Amino acid sequence: MQQPVDVAAARITTGQLHVQSSINTYIAQQGFQTPAITKELHKFEIFPYKTSDGLPNGIVFHQTDDKDSYLAREGADYEINYGWQTAFVHTFIDDKTILNIHDTDYGCWGAGPKANARFVQFELVTAKNRTAFAKSINNAAWYTAYLAKYYGIPLTLARYNYGLGGLWTHADVSHYLGGTDHTDPDGYLKKWHYSLNEFLDLVKIYANDPSMPAPRGPLQGKKVAADEYVTVTHTGYPVYSNFGWKIKQPISNLYQNTYHVTGLYHHKNGSTYLSLYDQNGAWQGYINANGVAKAPGTQGAWMKASEYATFTQADQPIYRDFSGQASGSTTAEVGQTFKVAGQYHTFAGVRYLSVYRQNGQWLGYVKPESVSVAKGAQGAWQKKNGYLNLTSKNYTIWSSFDFKRGTSTGKYAALTVTGMYHHANGSVYYSVTDAKGKWIGYVNANAGTVVTSAQGAKISADRYVTVTHTGYSVYSGFDWHVKQPISNLYDKTYHVTGEYHHLNGGTYLSLYDATGAWQGYINANGVSNAAGPQGVWLKADKYVTLTQNNQPLYQGWTGQPATTTNSEYGNTFKATGEYHAFDGSLYLSLYRQNGQWLGYVKPDAVTVSNNPQAHGKRKAAFFRESVQTTLSGPPSALLMESVLKAMLH
Repeated sequence: MQQPVDVAAARITTGQLHVQSSINTYIAQQGFQTPAITKELHKFEIFPYKTSDGLPNGIVFHQTDDKDSYLAREGADYEINYGWQTAFVHTFIDDKTILNIHDTDYGCWGAGPKANARFVQFELVTAKNRTAFAKSINNAAWYTAYLAKYYGIPLTLARYNYGLGGLWTHADVSHYLGGTDHTDPDGYLKKWHYSLNEFLDLVKIYANDPSMPAPRGPLQGKKVAADEYVTVTHTGYPVYSNFGWKIKQPISNLYQNTYHVTGLYHHKNGSTYLSLYDQNGAWQGYINANGVAKAPGTQGAWMKASEYATFTQADQPIYRDFSGQASGSTTAEVGQTFKVAGQYHTFAGVRYLSVYRQNGQWLGYVKPESVSVAKGAQGAWQKKNGYLNLTSKNYTIWSSFDFKRGTSTGKYAALTVTGMYHHANGSVYYSVTDAKGKWIGYVNANAGTVVTSAQGAKISADRYVTVTHTGYSVYSGFDWHVKQPISNLYDKTYHVTGEYHHLNGGTYLSLYDATGAWQGYINANGVSNAAGPQGVWLKADKYVTLTQNNQPLYQGWTGQPATTTNSEYGNTFKATGEYHAFDGSLYLSLYRQNGQWLGYVKPDAVTVSNNPQAHGKRKAAFFRESVQTTLSGPPSALLMESVLKAMLH
C-alpha cells in the first residue's frame, strides 16, 4: 500500500505565530524539531473509506488518558497485540515519536461507526511534564498538517463550523455525529491550559512549510483514456458510482451485456477499474477489470453457453459473422434441434447464439427470437395434439430425457399426444398420457401414427361377425350416442368393413347388413368372428321333423345342396346348433339319433319342436319302440291300432 513519504524535520519561529499561546511560544523559542514518521503497518482490519473519492475527509484528535503510560510505543503495542480487536487508530504520538501502525489509506476503529469510514485518526500520549507536552503537541500539529496537506483536508475546526470542518476531536464526533460518547482530548488540553485554536495555529504554520508533500491525489490515480469494448462476465464485482465505493446499481443489471470503455483507472489497491458506457452514451459506473472479458469488437466477448435451440420458424436469418448480412435461413432446418455452445451479447443489445449440429459442424449465429431455446438436448417443447395409434409394442416410453427409466408401449392400446420434441439426436419424441389423462413419459414417434380422434385411424377390414352378447351398445359415433338397441342385432350376422383401436383400450367394429345399410359401431367383445357370411355356430337344443319334400339339405356353405329332404321325409332329428347367416337366412345343423350329422336345413323345410315328440313316421316308430319296451313283449294288433288312432287324433 502506498504511504505518505517521510519528510524533513521542521521548526517554527515566534514570528510565524498568529494566536497568543505560551506553549506555542515556548515551542518556537526552544526550537523543537519534529521527528520523522516511524512506519510499522499492521493489517488489523482493512476497509475503505466511504467517501466520494475513497480518501479521508477529516482528522480525529484522540488522547490516551493513560496516566501510567507516556510512550507511543506502549500504546501501539497494546493495539498490535490484542487491543485492535475492539479498537485501533492509525498513529500514536509522544514527545519523541510519531508511530504510524495502520495504513492511513484505509479506515480504523477509533471513533465509532459514523467517523471510522471518514477520518484518519491519531492518539496523543500522556506527557510527564510541560516540556514533554509541548514537544508532543508540536509533533501532533506537524502530523496533522502533514495529513491535511497530503489528503487535501481543509484546515478548519469542526467544533466551530457546526461539524463541517476538517479537524475533529473525539469529543466533536460524539457531539455532532454520535455513535460514541468520548470527550477527549478536551480535559487533557485544559489541564495544560491549551486550546484547539492554539493547536490550529501551529497546524497552519506547518502546512505552509515547503517540505510538506504535495497532495497525493485520488487513490484511483489519473484517468487513462481508452476505446474498447468489454462484456460483463462475472457477478462478483460491484458497479460503483465513485471511488468511495458507493454502489451505483446491481451487477445483475450489467451481467452479460457489452459496454464501451472510454477510460480506466489503475487504483492504488492494485486493481484496474473501467468506466462503462452503454449504446445510448449513458454512463453505467466503474467496475473492476476482473469482472469483464475484453471483446474484439462491438459484438462483445464470446461466452460459454449450454443450451439447445430448436428451429421452429422458417425464413429466419442465419449469420456467419457480425456484419449484419445473413448467410442463410432456418427454413431447411425447421423442426431440428441444435447445440448452443456459445453466445454473444452485442453492444447494440442483440444476442446471438452460436449453434452446432450433432456431429459438431458449426451452423452459424442465430437470434434467440428466431428459435425456441431449451436447456436440454431434447430441444424446445412443440405443439402437437392427437392420439397415438401404436403400431409397435416394442418401444420404451421414457420418464425423462436421460433415457434411464421407462415402460413398454406394449402396456397400452393407444396414447394421447400432448406435445413433441425434436431431439438433438435426430429423433422426434411425443409427450404422452394414458386414457385417464395421466402423464406417462416420452416415446419415439416411430412407435405409431398420430391421429386427431380418440378412436384412432380406421383400419380396413373384410370379415363377418355374429352379435353374440347383449351387454354392449351400438353407437352412431364416438361421442357414444346409441344408434339402436342391441336387441335389433342380437344373433344376427354382419359385414365388418373397418375397425378402430380406441384410446380407451377397446376395439370397435363398423357393421353393415346385407342391404349395405350401416348398423353402427360395436365393441369387438360383443361379437364372435365368423368363418364366412354364414355367421357363427350358435348352440341350439331343438327337434325338427322334415315335413316338406324337395327342400335342399346342405353339406356346406357353397350354396349348392348336397341332397334333398325327400329320403328323410317325416323323420325327426336333433338340431344341436344353428347359423344366422348374413343374408338373413337361418340354418339348422341336424343330427340323427346315433349322432351322425345329416346337414344344414332351413326352418321352412321342417317343423320345429323343443322336445323329441315330433310329428311324422319317426315319431310313430319312437312310440312303438317305447310301448314294446313297456309291455316287455310284442304288442297285439288291436292294441297297436288303438294307440295309433290315439296318436293321430
